Amino acid sequence: MECSKTTVTVTLGQDNLFFFPIDNTRKTDKEGIQNLRTAIEKVGKGLKFVNAMIPMKWIQVYDQFSKLVEVDQKARSFLSLKEVMGVAKLCGMPSQKVKEQVGDGALEHEVKEMLRYFHQVGVINYHLEPGLQDLVILDPQWMVESATRIIRELGDDKLHEIEQDEEARKHVDLWDDLRKRGILDAKLLAVLWDDPSRTKVKDKLLLLMEKFDLVIPMKPKENGAIEKYLVPSLLPPDDAVKENAELPNLREKYPIWKWCVFYFSTQETKKDVYSVEEMKKH
Repeated sequence: MECSKTTVTVTLGQDNLFFFPIDNTRKTDKEGIQNLRTAIEKVGKGLKFVNAMIPMKWIQVYDQFSKLVEVDQKARSFLSLKEVMGVAKLCGMPSQKVKEQVGDGALEHEVKEMLRYFHQVGVINYHLEPGLQDLVILDPQWMVESATRIIRELGDDKLHEIEQDEEARKHVDLWDDLRKRGILDAKLLAVLWDDPSRTKVKDKLLLLMEKFDLVIPMKPKENGAIEKYLVPSLLPPDDAVKENAELPNLREKYPIWKWCVFYFSTQETKKDVYSVEEMKKH
């Protein structure tokens, strides 16, 4: 079986909108949520991999994944590719057909096909990029929780407080950098991800977050190690754009989506808001 990318054509929603409005000011918005659910089900039924026939041995492997997570969710939220291959071998993989088609390396070949399929249907998280091939996340929610230890409301109301915040706040400057400037220091990350499961695969988790632009590495140190990361979703509102005296004129001259803001380290710059067209001239 081959797992390939699928192009999905989505039918327009209610009132020919490309999105599904949901009123979150009401306790229940049954109509909006039901419209969204119906559209998802409709699209899902048309996806090839949803209705695909898969080998029984793949199901047996996934059952083993589920048992591992059920026994110890924190410790077994992920496996290495080698560990997955061990589980697959115990379940009778690779199939005779794959052996004949691939020869040497048949087990790894079929395991990766299986993992890609499970990733497509959303029951695990697996990526083939260099640096990520060896990480098989059995519990996708664990990955989400890893990201939300960083990307969340970090205000004084402590709405999204986690256990590690008490220690993190002791690093006053680093905590302020994250809260106020969207800059994550590696030392603070070590505190926020201070548990055995995440510490073990910290570099791979960071690579995964980089893949989805959740964090962006900043200038490395001389030894090549990344010391700080930019967290785009935590960047503060741009006061330079808000307060700039030229803003009314710029609004008329350029659409807002063509603005690009740069901060310079000297005071010699005469202006701090440029359009894309102006930047191309420099």
